[in-house]
Amino acid sequence: MKKFARAEEELKKALEIDPGSNGVRYLLGDVLSSQGKTDEANELFAGMEKDSPDSAIVKDLVGSFHLRDGDYELGEQVFKEALEVAPGYGRAHAGLGTIYLRLGRYEEAEELLKRCVEISPDEPDAYYNLACLYSLKGDPEKSFKWLSKSLEKGFDDLDHIRSDPDLQNLRKAPVFNKIKF
Repeated sequence: MKKFARAEEELKKALEIDPGSNGVRYLLGDVLSSQGKTDEANELFAGMEKDSPDSAIVKDLVGSFHLRDGDYELGEQVFKEALEVAPGYGRAHAGLGTIYLRLGRYEEAEELLKRCVEISPDEPDAYYNLACLYSLKGDPEKSFKWLSKSLEKGFDDLDHIRSDPDLQNLRKAPVFNKIKF
C-alpha cells in the first residue's frame, strides 16, 4: 500500500503542473482504485469525460476502468458512447464485447470481438477474449485457434492463460498441450 500512496502523491503533484492531462488523471484513477478509493477514481474519470466529451479514447479508458472494476452496466454505457463518437474504434468494440462476454451474452460478444479484429487486427486482447468465448461455449478447437492468434499478436500473460477460469474447457482438451509455453 505504501507504493500506491507514493504513486498517488506523485501523480497529484503532476496534476498540479498539468491539470488537464488525461494520461495523468487516468493513472491516478487507477492508483486510487487499487487502494479502494473508487469514489475518487470515478470523480477523476467523470472529469475526464466532461472535459473531453467527444473523445472515444477517453471513453475507452473510462470504460476499461469500469470493466476492470466489475461495473459492467456503467462500462457498457461508456463503451456504447465511445462507439457513437467513433463507430470504427476497435478497442471500444473489444471493450463492449468483453463486457458482454462477462455477462454471458455470447452472440453479441462474438460479433463485437470479431469486429475489433477486423478493425484492429493487431489487438491481442480481442483474440484472447474470443478464445475465452469459445472455451466457455465448449468449442476447444476454435478456442485454441483464437488463443494461438492472440499469442502471435503479442498476448504474453502466460500465467493468466494457465489460470483463467474462462479457459478451463480448453485446458481440459488435448489440443491445449500443443501450446508451447
